[in-house]
Amino acid sequence: MKAQSTPTYSGLSESTTMYMDAICFRGTTDTEARVDVYVMMPYSALEFMRKGSVYTADYQAIITVKDSTGKEVTQKKIDRKIQEKTYENSRGASSGFDVTQTVLALAPANYTIETMVLDGNGAKREYRRSRKLTVLDFQNFTFSISGILLVNSLEEIGGNYTITPHLSDNIASLKDGLFVFFESYSQLGVDSADFVYQLLDKQNAPILRGPRVRKSIRHLTEQQFMKIPAQNNLATGDYILKIIALKTSAPANYTANDYLAAADHSITIERTLSGVILRDLEKSIRQLRHVASQTEIDIIRDASSPEEKRTRFEEFWKKLDPTPSTERNEAFEEYYGRIEYANKNYRSYTEGWLTDMGMVFVVFGAPTSVERQPRGADNRVYARWIYGNNRQFLFVDNSGFNDFRLSTPFPAGEKYRYSGN
Repeated sequence: MKAQSTPTYSGLSESTTMYMDAICFRGTTDTEARVDVYVMMPYSALEFMRKGSVYTADYQAIITVKDSTGKEVTQKKIDRKIQEKTYENSRGASSGFDVTQTVLALAPANYTIETMVLDGNGAKREYRRSRKLTVLDFQNFTFSISGILLVNSLEEIGGNYTITPHLSDNIASLKDGLFVFFESYSQLGVDSADFVYQLLDKQNAPILRGPRVRKSIRHLTEQQFMKIPAQNNLATGDYILKIIALKTSAPANYTANDYLAAADHSITIERTLSGVILRDLEKSIRQLRHVASQTEIDIIRDASSPEEKRTRFEEFWKKLDPTPSTERNEAFEEYYGRIEYANKNYRSYTEGWLTDMGMVFVVFGAPTSVERQPRGADNRVYARWIYGNNRQFLFVDNSGFNDFRLSTPFPAGEKYRYSGN
């Protein structure tokens, strides 16, 4: 019997506002396998336009398959139109999303699956993600298993399963754990096999092993599900989820020599709030200075453990959430969106959010208008930001290196407030 080699599978994260996955299954011919490509677009990443009584978004997903040399093998284009009845839902208040599934027939080889999404309605937004995928020659094995699909929820109705794919590698938000779906392909002539999951670190060292679960393999193709408990104690980082098939006679201290087949899926643990990844909690806490009082910041910092610190941080933002009945926290998203914008546009001798211009932008948002005076005889440049409520701020660059300092008083005690824009 020839043992199945482990399919290699890894993800790249060019975009955090669209998601994709590519899963390899046994095909219907001897020369090609089936690859299912899933693409998910959250409504909050799309531009909706009002047309009559509904809000409409259009986008195009372009799926390009390249071989190991970078040569294009095939390309598929999918045009999508989405309609929502309310403005709030079109902005993602209901955590809505659109999922497409594209089926490709590919010969056994190593590929890169690239997905580009072009948002319509004149937004000119572009999102990209890619996956590296090994397509196996399933016909060569007397027993094999497909790639792994992460599943957010699983419901059985009348013997049929309805699944909701989890298309992000990040599983930190799945507090109740997840399921994995895969297929087994057997010509062994036996009724069952044992399946087990393992979690490995980046060096492929096992750090967690699940229990053996006996499942039917009596038919040539069997659909399989396994429950993976929540991994709430794992540190932030990258891991590998491995599904292993064993003979029922394999010893308790089995080794790789006892494998019938195995398949991998990359996963990550990156804690988020309102879908935004918090890679550096300490820095996120420091950046609260434009929205929180020093006392509030000290309460978060003085937590007795990193977990408690994160809990206090999240509790602070829950109090500012304008829509607490939804998964999104628009105030959190707007605030750190302004932080990011300030870092890109107002950096001087320090990060943009720490500069005077960055502070004003984070607290009050974009000005209604800007007046800029060219460099004069005193070698200074002046910029005036004007807001619609007769509030204005004058900045001066004394050095000539875009180090604009606030020359008008900043309102005492003024902090960021959610604008709703």
